[in-house]
Amino acid sequence: MAYPPATHHGAPNRVNSCATAAGNRSAFVDFANTDQPDRSAEIPRIAVPTLVLRSAGIDGQHFARDIPGAQERVHADGGHLLPEEDPDWVLRRDLRRRVRK
Repeated sequence: MAYPPATHHGAPNRVNSCATAAGNRSAFVDFANTDQPDRSAEIPRIAVPTLVLRSAGIDGQHFARDIPGAQERVHADGGHLLPEEDPDWVLRRDLRRRVRK
């Protein structure tokens, strides 16, 4: 399997370990089989500083658009698991500074 250039080389093994850990698969299946209410209307009521991290290929731009005052960072090559795929990008210096405030 070929991974995007920004993909951290250890990510596939860590993701697989998490997904196959005892209880995680059944917990995910249980969650997926429950009735999850659509909370989209609540997004504009988020009233805390918010930094939205997403990949360019992931449809999530509405979060930054709909959360008042949100900032957005878009990764050019990542997927759904940015912290695993490119931890250096996620934890770059300006993000660490924002988290400490």
